[in-house]
Amino acid sequence: MRIISILILCFICFSACNQGAENKEGSASVENAPAEKIENQSAMDSSLNPVIAEYLVLKDGFVEADTIAVNRAAVNLVSYIDSLYPDDDTLSATPVRSLFTNISAESKGLLGESDLNEKRKSFSMVSENLHDLLTLVKYRGNKIYQQTCPMAFNDTEAATWLSNSPEVVNPYLGKKHPKYAAGMLHCGEVTDSIINR
Repeated sequence: MRIISILILCFICFSACNQGAENKEGSASVENAPAEKIENQSAMDSSLNPVIAEYLVLKDGFVEADTIAVNRAAVNLVSYIDSLYPDDDTLSATPVRSLFTNISAESKGLLGESDLNEKRKSFSMVSENLHDLLTLVKYRGNKIYQQTCPMAFNDTEAATWLSNSPEVVNPYLGKKHPKYAAGMLHCGEVTDSIINR
């Protein structure tokens, strides 16, 4: 069983390396995307719930600087994302499909990185794309907060993440940051929320 798991992880990493250059373009713009009619909103919301749950596990792995938890959550996230759109007519519109593709590609790219900081850069892109996706499909599940750290990378570059709580617990600076330890764990602010009830 362990060998099979290692082989699956190697395959995902190999795929990520091959797709990395094509998918580093960033998130699809929702500002210019046409409004999409989702035929079955509750089915869409239900299908996104495990994606969000696994994303939150991924975020918590970064808070703890736990590479094993991060990799496991990324594998699960890829699995959920890739199982959602191939034959689903409600997801056939280009902006939605593009966001799903970006989330999957960045999650695979995250798996291909060995450095935790590089993994966090891919996580940043996953976060932006997931926010755009939830906004575009008018997600109506539990309230999701977008939070921003103004100094996520090199103390000067901002990055966002999503949370199911308004409390800021920063996955970029985390509990075991090499410079700040846990001193910047609550650095950041809520900059948006997604709730479409």
